[in-house]
Amino acid sequence: MMFCPHATLAQLPPTRRDSAPLRLVAVLVLAFMLSVTAARADSTFVDAGRVSGHWALDGSPYVLRGVIEIPVRDTLRISPGVRVLFAAPARVEVSGALIAIGTDQDSIVFTTDTIVNPDGWSGLRIFGSGSYARLECCVLEHARSLGSNDYGLGGAVFCDGALLVMSKSTIRWCRALSGSGIFARNRSVLSVSESVIRDNGSFSGCGGAVCLRSGSTLTMTDSDVAFNISLYGGGLCVDGCTAVIENSAIRKNTASVWGGGLFCSAATVTLRNCLISGNESVGGGGLDGRWEVWLTMDRCVIEDNTSVRPGAEGPGGGLMLQGGEQWISNCTFAGNYASQGGAVYGGNSMHLVNSIVADHLLGRGLYFTAGGAEVRYCCFARNQGGNFAGLNLPYLLGQVMRVNANGDSCDRYFNIYLDPAFEDSAEVPYSLTAASPCIDAGDPLSPRDPDGTITDMGAYPFDQASGGEEAPPALPQRLALYPAYPNPFNPTTVLAFDLPQAGRVLLRVFDLLGREVAVPADGHLAAGHHVIEWNAAAQSAGTYFAVLESGASRSVQKLLLLK
Repeated sequence: MMFCPHATLAQLPPTRRDSAPLRLVAVLVLAFMLSVTAARADSTFVDAGRVSGHWALDGSPYVLRGVIEIPVRDTLRISPGVRVLFAAPARVEVSGALIAIGTDQDSIVFTTDTIVNPDGWSGLRIFGSGSYARLECCVLEHARSLGSNDYGLGGAVFCDGALLVMSKSTIRWCRALSGSGIFARNRSVLSVSESVIRDNGSFSGCGGAVCLRSGSTLTMTDSDVAFNISLYGGGLCVDGCTAVIENSAIRKNTASVWGGGLFCSAATVTLRNCLISGNESVGGGGLDGRWEVWLTMDRCVIEDNTSVRPGAEGPGGGLMLQGGEQWISNCTFAGNYASQGGAVYGGNSMHLVNSIVADHLLGRGLYFTAGGAEVRYCCFARNQGGNFAGLNLPYLLGQVMRVNANGDSCDRYFNIYLDPAFEDSAEVPYSLTAASPCIDAGDPLSPRDPDGTITDMGAYPFDQASGGEEAPPALPQRLALYPAYPNPFNPTTVLAFDLPQAGRVLLRVFDLLGREVAVPADGHLAAGHHVIEWNAAAQSAGTYFAVLESGASRSVQKLLLLK
């Protein structure tokens, strides 16, 4: 283990002011001697050049003293427990394959001594379509990419047309001009699961944790993106790319301009079962959809985000949506803060359904900048200054004129204006009590809740069988393909179906002439409820039919693609 000199330095006795230069020299010499001591006699020193093969634990730590290259078609494997120490502002360039697989007990650590090497190390740089890095149970820390051109991109990891698979890993204390944690471009493919990306960034560029550019793809599951900073996209920047993020938290990130949690532009973004909480910026505290953003959000909580910072106020505490189209279902917006649009600003092509918008203390609930939004089967309550503001509100939105299936007063779009009755003592925030008017008040054509009842409003369904929230779903009794949502759609829609028993499933899409145009699912699936997204960007506008088959059963739904 490398010895850290901080404690020893703290024990130095006080000296006279005129001895400061000598004291500084002594401190630097002591730090250097301690770092040399840390590289034990059995350390493995690696000078600049090409490497491959296997770095085993008995050679650890591996002390890198230059630019290390893994050539095309070569592989470097690193064993659990290995420490990779950078003795200079060096880097690892991967044109072949890097496979670093640790364990929960013995992580692989890429680091440096920031006292001796204050410039840090320059990260893992993965180049080319055949290049690949797999990081499991790894820690990457104290990386810096603050140079010019490409050497200002990607603090810990830089991907250029490459593949990165990262699981159970941590990226922390890294900096870059853009993508302080990870920067990816040129159709790179990133898979991140069960990982933590936190405390990275600087107030420049984009993407304190992750920056995606030029056709790259990110799939993130069960991860935590927290306490990162950047000029825009404090947590993530998705620019001209696709991101699917599930069961993850994007929290307490800061952008000095736009998109505290996420900044998206010309992007397709899907968020499912996510928490977007406590992020800050001066426009789109939680998420800024700047231009042509195709956003799908399902079962998300967007809470306590702000676009009001000292000396600056902006719109869209939760979301700021300025182009493209957005489908937001079964989400809870609460306690967000903005000059205009506490929950959502813009959203002229937004479809908001089965959601709760409550407790916004500034900026009202929704602020519309033009007509075209769809808001239905939602609950609005306790939004300071009113629920709606702006231009061209949907016709008669907010004017109570009918009752819903529960007998509660609602407007023509089945929106209710009642206390959602959150369970204050619940371990899961914003879960519903048994008295909530949001239970069974959602769109009856939406996929059913896990207990088999009509969908509830908000992110967390109330289990009416046990009297609590989110019981494990019972197995369905028959094969059923639910109506697509959204429908009509452009260019993506969600196809949900129930499978009563495990088996082969074939889900195909046909045009009006009976020609097969897509096969969204073909394979063996477990029994239960399944959700699949179909992207029809390559198809012409018109009518299509989704056909689900399993065993001797068959189910069909009509689809309408608009362009």
